[in-house]
Amino acid sequence: MRSLSLRRPARRARARRALSSSVLALLLVAHADAQIPPGYYAGVDATNATTLRTTLHAAIKDHTKFPYTSSGTDTWNILEAAMEDPANPGNILDVYQNDSHPKQGAGNSFYEREHTWPVSYGFPNDGADNYPYTDCHMLWLCDSSYNGSRGNKPFRNCSAACGELPTVFNNGQGGGTGIYPGNSNWTSGSSTSGTWEVWIGRRGDVARALMYADVRYEGGVHGITGQPEPDLILTDTEALIAASSTGTNLSIAYMGMKSVLLQWNAQDPVDQWERDRNDAVYSFQGNRNPFVDHPEWVDCLFSGSCSGGDMIPPAQPTGLMASAGDGHVVLDWDDNTEPDLAGYTVYRAPTMGGPYASITASLVAGSIYDDATATNGTTYYYVVSATDSSTNESLQSGEASATPMGGGMGGSGTPWINEIHYDNVSTDVGEFFEIAGPGGLDLTGYSVVGYNGNGGAVYDTWPLTGTLPVQGACYGTLAFPVAQMQNGSPDGLALVDPSNTVLLFLSYEGTFTAVGGAAGGMLSTDIGVVEDGTTPIGFSLQLTGTGSAYGDFTWTAPQAATNAAPNAGQTFTCGAGNAWVDLGFGLAGVSGVPLLEGTGTLLPEDPYTIALSNARPSATAGLFLTLASTPVPFKGGTLVPFPSPFVFILATNPSGEIALGSSTAAGTPAGIDLFVQYWIQDPAAIWGLSASNALQGTTH
Repeated sequence: MRSLSLRRPARRARARRALSSSVLALLLVAHADAQIPPGYYAGVDATNATTLRTTLHAAIKDHTKFPYTSSGTDTWNILEAAMEDPANPGNILDVYQNDSHPKQGAGNSFYEREHTWPVSYGFPNDGADNYPYTDCHMLWLCDSSYNGSRGNKPFRNCSAACGELPTVFNNGQGGGTGIYPGNSNWTSGSSTSGTWEVWIGRRGDVARALMYADVRYEGGVHGITGQPEPDLILTDTEALIAASSTGTNLSIAYMGMKSVLLQWNAQDPVDQWERDRNDAVYSFQGNRNPFVDHPEWVDCLFSGSCSGGDMIPPAQPTGLMASAGDGHVVLDWDDNTEPDLAGYTVYRAPTMGGPYASITASLVAGSIYDDATATNGTTYYYVVSATDSSTNESLQSGEASATPMGGGMGGSGTPWINEIHYDNVSTDVGEFFEIAGPGGLDLTGYSVVGYNGNGGAVYDTWPLTGTLPVQGACYGTLAFPVAQMQNGSPDGLALVDPSNTVLLFLSYEGTFTAVGGAAGGMLSTDIGVVEDGTTPIGFSLQLTGTGSAYGDFTWTAPQAATNAAPNAGQTFTCGAGNAWVDLGFGLAGVSGVPLLEGTGTLLPEDPYTIALSNARPSATAGLFLTLASTPVPFKGGTLVPFPSPFVFILATNPSGEIALGSSTAAGTPAGIDLFVQYWIQDPAAIWGLSASNALQGTTH
């Protein structure tokens, strides 16, 4: 059998009964989604600010202390795990510049450890009894120069007259300069009288880190080690903050400004990256930041606005999947188990990471929702929350996206270089290239080779990984950060496929002939636009236009970067495809037969692919797919022999693009019909299985 790949995110498997041993034994691989541990906040009483502070402190105190720096696990290890770049697991995103740096560990020159609560205010001398010094809920990785600029300035709002420290566009946010507050950090003065205003994308994170410190450290002693701990208090009184800087560890210390931090908490709500960071620190220290898990507790604890009664929301929904159909998107997620669960709210956004708006007028009773308001060719981003009978709403789930379409979508085809950033004003930061191509294309085995125009030799090679998402029509993009890309006059990049064939050899600031490597002897193609020492941070060179291949687009002068997203002024269109036809027959039992929908590209020289949607077996169903080159085995309830040849394709609630590989179907010429069904466990049906309606596709 030819190898097959399921091009979809891993998902936590629901509990399922085994299929009949006369058919197949399915191997289900479970993926556990991180979430608040059951019962972690069971003892919390949010009746009023006093009871909340007392019970919340009891829930998060007595964490495990790790060394600041050591040969074993230390704060470097924890922070590099906690602040991982979602687009590149080998990198971190720093807190203030939002730049993506390769993980370096201790002693590097790129980023440092930032104490959001400066150690000079109350705990400057590390030791066995200094728990806040190494507390990674309060420690963040930070660009080294920005760390020095912040110093120990309190957090306050600044103005356009302050000094600007820009951010880099990464993880869907940041970038741009010259507008206050924009996406920049702003600073003035020095020490306690100085000001540090955090950029909009992380100011809430920093605020909640200091709120954590205010509750975690209440004085007294550590309940396990017996070591004394300070009482850390947020304030708006500058004199108290200044008095906390004595050069010695204190029993009481202050930091601020409290009112500004409350404002920032409201301006920058919790996002998935911050939740993931909380989970990572918890996995080491054993305690959590409660204001990331329960942002509603901020108002109760610091403003006295407490509603009392049941304040514990349901668990964050997990396992969200989005499956695109023709003019609609089907969402499916794991069931919450709270006895007082009232239902779910579905939110949708036109851009990755939100902001999201509810698309459900009332709570959804079950864990499936069909968004029939979607428009073909538009990518939508979804999250889901759960609400209980006391109207407590959970944190939003992780994000899932889908692009409904009426034609085919491809998982094979030719990728191209879609965006480049290699030079900017001052020290170069955030250098990257972006690859675009058919959604579902696995980039494993592809590479980009950097060529030095001064002599034509190879200066670096960057292997590609990952699968291109569907972001617009049938196509998508992935960005790849580069530690150092040469600055031209001229230099170039070659995109090379797994067979070592050069797909593109592009250059900037002139042309040259490559010497050695896959592009050896080839003359580069100048893209015709350049970056130089005046290009703003956060800008890039991009392709614009409409189409589905490199030649359909035109390079443009530097503009705000859009790494890992279609470029500004770029529209993807689907190439020729072959829709699967719904034949509408199957065999239903008492549980009914879920609908199977899909589009696909059936090319004899490639693995046959089908983009599945609306494939929704029951929560207890085992599931597999069949691919056949003769009619389907069940027609209108009449049992007929299994076709030959046919192939079982194991899956667990399939969605997205699936490559249907078959040794018997390999090389099938154009014009041959293939049939696809899936099967669910159903004790009331023949053989204990129900079959979905059948899809028929014709190779071309």
